[in-house]
Amino acid sequence: MSRLISKLQQRNFGPGEFADEKPRTLEEVIGLIKNFPDEKVAVEDPDDPAVVIADNNGNYLRLDIRSKDMLDLRYFGAGNKYYIYSSVSFETAVEKVKQFFSGEVDLNDFFKESFDFEVKKHFVTQPDEYRLEFKDVVLGSFGWLVYFLGFAGLTVYLAFMPPSTVVICFIFFSLLLTSLPGWVLLHIYSNYSKKKNQYLKISKSSDVFLFGDGAGQINTYRKSDVAAVNFYVDLNRAHSPNKFALYEVLFKNNTSITFTNALISPIDFEKGIGSPMQTHSRSPLKLTWAAP
Repeated sequence: MSRLISKLQQRNFGPGEFADEKPRTLEEVIGLIKNFPDEKVAVEDPDDPAVVIADNNGNYLRLDIRSKDMLDLRYFGAGNKYYIYSSVSFETAVEKVKQFFSGEVDLNDFFKESFDFEVKKHFVTQPDEYRLEFKDVVLGSFGWLVYFLGFAGLTVYLAFMPPSTVVICFIFFSLLLTSLPGWVLLHIYSNYSKKKNQYLKISKSSDVFLFGDGAGQINTYRKSDVAAVNFYVDLNRAHSPNKFALYEVLFKNNTSITFTNALISPIDFEKGIGSPMQTHSRSPLKLTWAAP
């Protein structure tokens, strides 16, 4: 008997956040839809709750449960094909689930929608675990890298010019200009070597989240213990070599944790932490000093 991956999205989950993801038979999936707990049903929320089924070819069938007798079906197929079939009965939904298991879904009753990349997150599981990646540190420090390589290239060019007092003065000045971004980069990558195992596990549905700078330093925290969340940014970052921003989570017991956007994006973090972030301005050097 064939089994397909299916998963649940409940009322307090964010887009791309699912639970109980595992292979199930057709009968198990139908039972899952039929027995979805009443208290989880939110008639006015098209994204909650839902059962999502995935086949082995990159196709998804999402059943948004509006009530026990009415569902909205959404089909997302390989090649970014996106279709919606609204306000169907339980019996019709079951028939479409059977077709999905057979590999041949009749989409004539569906309305074809235009695709945008936001659609996919309602079908595909998004990670709730975040690790510090070297590529994200490079992206955050890319402006400093450009400055360093530019001034270093200028220094090399001047070194090959016929020697004179003016050239030597320019070489000295160019070395000074090269040393500033070089010193900053040395600090960033030195910090990265200490924090390369930094880890965050956070989801919208759970009050508990985990954070630590290494495997032996991961601690458990509760969102209900959070007093405030500060977000420090370089307001002139469009023209600044620094692309790092800093999160500061303050707890009611006067402790705090800090990490940067190299670990998690502001959108994902604000969604996960569930508290509004207070944005503050900070100088690019101070933000870089905290990176990554």
